[in-house]
Amino acid sequence: MKQNGLLCQVRHYLSEESKVEFKMKYKGFYWTLFAPMIKKSMISRFGKEIAKKAIQEGKVHYKKLVINSPELEKGNAMAGNAYFAYVFVGAWLGTGKNISPQDMGNVMQDVLKNVRFFSDLWI
Repeated sequence: MKQNGLLCQVRHYLSEESKVEFKMKYKGFYWTLFAPMIKKSMISRFGKEIAKKAIQEGKVHYKKLVINSPELEKGNAMAGNAYFAYVFVGAWLGTGKNISPQDMGNVMQDVLKNVRFFSDLWI
């Protein structure tokens, strides 16, 4: 049975047999936008050392995830969601998986609260 979705792509990235050609274009915009908010949340939840490691090493993982992902069609609204999700997966991998996926979900909630606050100001 064929698996689809982000989880399958992350598993593929983590496997040692991963030899995928360049597919998706790397966009550092998403990392640049969300990394400071992720770092702020991680500092408050886990301390400066883990946050620093997550951001420094996470950027490399983020770039690899994006480059090794199947290309989404041009103009596909889901492409933004993939880039967004890869930022958090990259930061989580940057910690060396020293925090649980549930804890990373809490970080994501913190970031989404910040994003919602800013989007409410624009409306």
